[in-house]
Amino acid sequence: MKPTSSSVIEKALIGKYFSDVYARMTNDFNVVVAVFRRLDIDASDVVSIPDDLRMVLEECLAEEATPENLAFYQPRVREVITKLLQGLRNKHSIYQRIASERGNRSRGTGHERE
Repeated sequence: MKPTSSSVIEKALIGKYFSDVYARMTNDFNVVVAVFRRLDIDASDVVSIPDDLRMVLEECLAEEATPENLAFYQPRVREVITKLLQGLRNKHSIYQRIASERGNRSRGTGHERE
């Protein structure tokens, strides 16, 4: 069955939407990773996430939009997102510790309590 012009346009709009969202997410992710690197927090376990997500989304968007295809790709997307959230949660606790230590040091440069 030949796709209609409206389905081609709809698929292009969906692809553009996902592309825009992906670009924003990647930019925000890169900012977070840069902060981690400045603080010497190892982010090697999460740096592949934008590429991992892009691969899954490109495969999914190349398919016809059906409930079966969504069900097929959803676990892979969930796996990538779960990896991202777990990695960020682990790094956040390290980040908080470092921020707290830096705050304590900056407060300690004033007058000492007796």
